[in-house]
Amino acid sequence: MLIDDNQDDNFFHEREIKKIDLKCVVLTKNSGLEALEYLKSKKEPRADLIFLDINMPAISGWDCLTQIKKKNEGCKNICQLPTSFWLLRPTITLHKHSQ
Repeated sequence: MLIDDNQDDNFFHEREIKKIDLKCVVLTKNSGLEALEYLKSKKEPRADLIFLDINMPAISGWDCLTQIKKKNEGCKNICQLPTSFWLLRPTITLHKHSQ
């Protein structure tokens, strides 16, 4: 499951996951609240891996992560990986300057 308020980031991550052909379903959610609601609903498919943005409105990635762990919303063997585009900015800036 990809949880990010930036739809471009969700698109990019989904595309990269599909490139490596993991034979998996990629779910995208545009907010922590949307993801928590989905997990609470116990709909299929379930999330086995979560890529979670840290900096989101309404509920931060950290708060979302805390609630997922606290409520164990039907999640089994999940590895939460906090991601945020701002973490990549120094790399992108460095790349631009080195060209």
